[in-house]
Parts: sequence; C-alpha cells; structure tokens
Amino acid sequence: RLQEECDVLALRISKLKGVTATLSEYKAVMLASLRSLVPKDWGSSHEIAWTWLWENVERMINANLGKPVSQEKALSKLLAGLDEKTRGAIRRNVYSTFFEMAPAGQEYFKQSTTRLHFIADR
Repeated sequence: RLQEECDVLALRISKLKGVTATLSEYKAVMLASLRSLVPKDWGSSHEIAWTWLWENVERMINANLGKPVSQEKALSKLLAGLDEKTRGAIRRNVYSTFFEMAPAGQEYFKQSTTRLHFIADR
C-alpha cells in the first residue's frame, strides 16, 4: 500500500511543470508538525520511527520521479500506432481488470460506456 501511495505521489509531482520537489524539506516540516501535535507523547522512538518511514517514502518517490514523462510519451506513441478495434479491446480490458481488482471503483465511474472510452483515450 505504501508503494502505491508513493507511486501516486510521484505521478502527481511529475505533472507539476517547473517545480522541483525538495522532499528533505518536507521531512523537517512534517517532523516539527508531528512534534507540536503530540508534545506530551512524542519521544525519541517516535522521531526514529518517523525518520525511518520518511527516508523510505523519499527513496520510493525519488525512484519514480521523472519517469512518468518518458513513460507517457512511449504510451502515447504505442497507442497512436494501434487501430481503433485494438484500442477498444484495450479499453475494455483495462476497465474489466480495474473493476475486478477494485469493485468500489464502480461507484466513481457511473458514466456511459462512451464516456469511459473517452476517459481511457485521454
């Protein structure tokens, strides 16, 4: 689950144009916020745990930063080379697999099939 969240964060950060993410600064800010939220209970073990967690999160995010741009270009090139019938089959398979893996996703995609195909093409 942590890897999935880091992948989503890397995607969102990569979409920001002209912004350089300094994750180490976030670590310090978040650490200070956590200390102030639970001042009575906060101790050195909490600080060690937070540092360990954030170092792992930072490593996972940095591993994927910059990759989405090149992957998006390659995917666009691949899809542009496919005929409409093949693209339609891919769209159906994507949604079928998604709804099998995450049935709750159907609550977010209550559109017509045409609308789902439009979303998939984007």
